[in-house]
Amino acid sequence: MIWLLWTSTFAPPRPGGPTTAIELAVATLALVAVPVAAGIAILRHHLFEIDVIIRKTLVYASLVAVLAALYVTVIGLLGRLLQSATGQSGALAVTVSTLVVAGAFQPVRGRIQRAVDRRFYRRTLDSAEALQAFAGRMRDQVDLDSLQAEVLAAVQATVQPYHASLWLRPAPARLDHGTAAGIPAAVRNQ
Repeated sequence: MIWLLWTSTFAPPRPGGPTTAIELAVATLALVAVPVAAGIAILRHHLFEIDVIIRKTLVYASLVAVLAALYVTVIGLLGRLLQSATGQSGALAVTVSTLVVAGAFQPVRGRIQRAVDRRFYRRTLDSAEALQAFAGRMRDQVDLDSLQAEVLAAVQATVQPYHASLWLRPAPARLDHGTAAGIPAAVRNQ
């Protein structure tokens, strides 16, 4: 509605006369330019987290299509089987196909979600896998130098910075047990 008002404000037709091709082109361009510019801004600057909306749209549109095809197929097959076996088809075929589709919902949704994530969000998926692998290797690592190399390799694989470095704080000096509480050993032993 706002775009229509904007177009009528900036590209009004001449009163009383026919509109020319130039006026019509300007009006059309003005009408199309605003939503196109908004779409470009949303995609370029990740406004409204549109990638989440796109991902969910792809997953659930695919899910609906697959489950609808499964439902129609199961109804058709069961209907023919029941028709040949009992001479009737109908309520039983619909009930069984509904149960099959309901049982298939979560596994099919999970597979479609993984396929969409692999196709469109490969970098995020790779980062998560790299962090899981790193966490598994961390449990077995005790050498500080190899641990430092592992940390830098994991950061490079997940974040992909231009440069990465790891600064370690030097180990604190070991305290003498006699002065651990701030009391000199000579005083403490008296």
